[in-house]
Amino acid sequence: MRDSVLIYGSGMMGCAIGCCAALANNNAILFDINPAVRENAIERVSNNLKELVDLSLITEEQAKEAMKYISISDNVESSCEKAKVVIEAVFENLEIKQDVFRVLDELLPESVPILSNTSGLRITDIAAKTKHPERTLTAHFWLPATLIPLVEVVIGDNSSPKLAEEIK
Repeated sequence: MRDSVLIYGSGMMGCAIGCCAALANNNAILFDINPAVRENAIERVSNNLKELVDLSLITEEQAKEAMKYISISDNVESSCEKAKVVIEAVFENLEIKQDVFRVLDELLPESVPILSNTSGLRITDIAAKTKHPERTLTAHFWLPATLIPLVEVVIGDNSSPKLAEEIK
């Protein structure tokens, strides 16, 4: 069942984006290839939610509820089987992002959107190695994403404008 937001990359931005997804009552899978990053992800998410509680932006109950929606994964294949949308949050390196998008494009059905949290690269370039660039968009979050959620959705040369409207 595709009921999860898969965040590919569980560093600072990925964990904050995962918080946003969980606070919106979405299952959020935080995937990372680096074991050390995965080990710190739950603590990072918890700290993000605690900050929101400390700022009186959410209640402790909302934070506890959001934590129930968070999971950590080291298996991209099984994570992709559950994903209804993917948000990539890896380093600002075009080749790395292209490789991630190529892998995701191969693993996911065409109906699952693949979004990048890039702040400076073109989604057209990131999606260059995909077979289905129409399902790719930039979903630009600001740092900290828990305080300033999704800033903009950007379409590429081959992105579906209809998809962009649905994602907002």
